[in-house]
Amino acid sequence: MKNIVIGVWNTIRNVHWVQVSLFLVFVSIPLYNNLNSYTLVLFSIAGIFTNSFQSKRARLVNDYFWLFSILYFFVIACSVLWDPNGLKAFKSVEKNASFLIIGPVIAALAPIRNQLIKKYLLSFAFSTVLVCLLCLLLAWNEYHSLGDYRVFYYQYLSNQMDMNAIYLSLYAAMSLLVLVYYSFIKSEIRTPILKFAVIVICLFLCVVVLLLSSKMIIFLLCFLIVGTALYVSYLKKFLWQGALLVILFVVGSGALLWQMPYVKWRIQVTILKDYENKDDDQNGLAVRQRIWKNSTDLIAKRPLLGYGIRSGNETLVRKHEETNFEFAAQNMYNSHNLYLQVLLNTGIAGLIPILVLFFLGLRASVRRRSYLFICFMVLVLGLSLTESLLEVQKGIVFVVVFLFMLYYHPPENRDKSIKNSSN
Repeated sequence: MKNIVIGVWNTIRNVHWVQVSLFLVFVSIPLYNNLNSYTLVLFSIAGIFTNSFQSKRARLVNDYFWLFSILYFFVIACSVLWDPNGLKAFKSVEKNASFLIIGPVIAALAPIRNQLIKKYLLSFAFSTVLVCLLCLLLAWNEYHSLGDYRVFYYQYLSNQMDMNAIYLSLYAAMSLLVLVYYSFIKSEIRTPILKFAVIVICLFLCVVVLLLSSKMIIFLLCFLIVGTALYVSYLKKFLWQGALLVILFVVGSGALLWQMPYVKWRIQVTILKDYENKDDDQNGLAVRQRIWKNSTDLIAKRPLLGYGIRSGNETLVRKHEETNFEFAAQNMYNSHNLYLQVLLNTGIAGLIPILVLFFLGLRASVRRRSYLFICFMVLVLGLSLTESLLEVQKGIVFVVVFLFMLYYHPPENRDKSIKNSSN
């Protein structure tokens, strides 16, 4: 019995818990919140208690990027002091704990080898593909019951797996870019059959993004795909073939989009105008203009500290009611803009560390010419203009995990330098 216990203990002790838990974190990002929360806790414990604190301290003092993440969480926590909800606001503070823990833990990790980073990123991509497939299968079953084709689109589709369409389309777009990076930019997949399979999966993810109907994600993904095609053709010295591919992609995706009635309708009703009445409820630009106006009116009254991490949204909903904006009030719409939402919740005090994190991340991605990091920053910065990405766990975890992994452990070829530093 004693030998069995010792054997089990040695097995547990010899497991690379940081690697295992980080793999589980990436796999569970597209899955249910509770499951993802458990993996984040496991990773935090493993990261904190693996390796010496002296080595962690040396890595943390080498680059203070992580400090702005803690500063942002500190402002959020302090906002409870002026939030009218008092202790009830702590639930909103809790969901932002990734800024306090996950960012610094990733920053303190020993350099991660490229093959492990590749496994983490691909695990996220294939987990997202699985979720998308399940959404379509469940929607197909519902379609046979109801006969309503709309179950294949927007929130109707993503709700099949208890997901918001914006976040699932964001995950699908990032997954596509990960597959393109390892298959065609780094050219790590050389077998024709595997390359064909990757192309099929990428086309599938493109279709899913169209079905999910997030207009900003569709625009950003098209922009990144066109840029990627031109970049790869430049690297491979196939410029005219790249230009032809871009033309075919634009024409083909446009034709496909126009065959999707729901997506076509959502684009057609989106025009630049002031919100007038219920006829404009599906006009995303008109609705957002009205929301942004109400948000900026409130921000102007409390620009330094905002209204509190929980009271911010509540105050905005009351503003919608006061201005007879019933559609936004009934749906309890937030600011639909990350920067306005942060100002509304925590004022300039909260906005500064977020802007610094994004600025330093963007600068690092450009300086390193890191394809995935640049794509990630384009997606986050672009989508932040129309969505409050940091209001729910699905957005917070995605931003924090990818931002700190790509900043501190970029997937570029660094294995030789890692080996030298370990020696």
